[in-house]
Amino acid sequence: MKQYEILGHKVTFDEETHTYTVDGVEVPSVSTILGETLFKRKYSGVNPKILNAAALWGNQVHVAIEDKNPMLLNETQEQRYNEFWQIIEEEKLYIISQEEIVFYEHNGKVVYIGRYDLSLKNGHGEELGDIKCTYNLDLNYLSWQLNLYRMAKEQMYKKQIKGLKAFWLPKRQKGKMREVAMKENEELLEFIGGL
Repeated sequence: MKQYEILGHKVTFDEETHTYTVDGVEVPSVSTILGETLFKRKYSGVNPKILNAAALWGNQVHVAIEDKNPMLLNETQEQRYNEFWQIIEEEKLYIISQEEIVFYEHNGKVVYIGRYDLSLKNGHGEELGDIKCTYNLDLNYLSWQLNLYRMAKEQMYKKQIKGLKAFWLPKRQKGKMREVAMKENEELLEFIGGL
């Protein structure tokens, strides 16, 4: 179990159960909320063995990027790793932080929590990014996920996030960067209010 002190709150993350608590109260993650509401059937019909193998493959690429160390990757994974860093360089992006936990408070209660992959800086300001190694890139899902992280970070740190990016590194084709649509806070708040 990992413990953090974030803006005066005690936050814990249990890696085995993938659960978060804030000040001793369990708080659902963004991915849990989306998986139980808007994207209930996202992976229905996909063989669990295939899902687990794909998750492991993607997680290895993700960890290598976070550690800036491709030594344990196979040849294809290393290609995607290199493509990610090539995109970062070509787009003149600077990584500010990685794997930062953010949470959102509504009506005096922490209603969701999560950990985004990347905070990036470019000539326009700070942006949030997500690394996906999935077979298909679901930009609708990513828009909900990254906008919920964005709204939480903006509330916590009183700063504006200027954009959202997906770094898509699939097994069978070259890695790409895609812009992710920003959502209005009103739409996000309406969704949260219905939870």
